[in-house]
Amino acid sequence: MDFLTNALIEEHLEECMEIVKEEMQDYYLDEDEYPILTREIMLTAQSAGGDFSEGNIRFYCDEYKKHNFLSRFKRMHDANY
Repeated sequence: MDFLTNALIEEHLEECMEIVKEEMQDYYLDEDEYPILTREIMLTAQSAGGDFSEGNIRFYCDEYKKHNFLSRFKRMHDANY
């Protein structure tokens, strides 16, 4: 199952990352953080029973923003935070 999930994520990563970059352009993210955040959003969408459609990815980007994702994300993924 994890292999299928990873394969699907890799297949759709670039298109989803473009959406995430557009949605998160007002936040201070490094270029290398976008793939990490995009995968996290994609896993969230998938675990909620959704797909990787543009509307779904935008929805979860909005949810992340509403819940002040940045400090949590930085703490989880940046040892220097």
